[in-house]
Amino acid sequence: MPDLIVHRPKLALDFVEREYNNRALVPQYPQHLQRWTTASENAREGHRFTTHRFGAQPNATLDLFDIPSPSALFIFIHGGYWRALTKDDFSFIAPSFCAAGIAPAILNYDLCPNATIGSIIDQVVAGLHYLDRIPRIPQRWIIAGHSAGGHLTAAMWSPLAKIAPQVRSKIVGGMTISGVHDLDPMVDYSINADLRLDREEAHRLSPLAYTPRLQAPLIVAAGGAESSEFKRQAQSLHDAWPQVCQHQKAGIVFPPNLNHFTILDALSDPHHGLFKRISALL
Repeated sequence: MPDLIVHRPKLALDFVEREYNNRALVPQYPQHLQRWTTASENAREGHRFTTHRFGAQPNATLDLFDIPSPSALFIFIHGGYWRALTKDDFSFIAPSFCAAGIAPAILNYDLCPNATIGSIIDQVVAGLHYLDRIPRIPQRWIIAGHSAGGHLTAAMWSPLAKIAPQVRSKIVGGMTISGVHDLDPMVDYSINADLRLDREEAHRLSPLAYTPRLQAPLIVAAGGAESSEFKRQAQSLHDAWPQVCQHQKAGIVFPPNLNHFTILDALSDPHHGLFKRISALL
């Protein structure tokens, strides 16, 4: 059960709907998604990768990009509010990490309402355990995720994720990007028709409500142009987890002028500070 007291502000329903609806907040989102699609297709055409199945669920798959003698493994967990998008939409993340000698693995998972958020956490753990069984896989791992993937990344640090000790020992750091670390507002958000959370389950599945089990540094990021709620979600995790989020290699960052979508462009840009910060975890 959760072991930390979370001080949750009382939020009006219309405020929740406005603050968490990133597609309404960023009217240009279709262009961003199309750009990701095109760049991801180009990434898969230009780089060798293999698709692996790590579980029996329909979407329990991952793409592992193949580079010679990688120094580390970068595991990316995609967003989409646990109910949209797939790993194929995020291959564009891979080329910059390949060029830096870091092998990217992009995880897929089943989506709500066919899955629950709890079962998605378990699928991510299964993906990590599968990667550990691949011969010659790098021994230093970084985990990062965006939006719902930010929640799933933070969950890997919490007792919600039943990660085997030998796998946990490989994780040297991570980054949660525009993550929802406290799920309580999701109960009042219209997408809950798919998430099917009640208040108790939302609290149970909130990484913010636990003391982190994994002690690797965790960077917390959100775009400087994102809504106040996404910034609050970031700040809350940073403040609640000083052991990992206030580590000298971690910290909190709000890159200026970046919204919920363009922050991923920064992650995939080898010249941007966000990419440099995550690379410095190694």
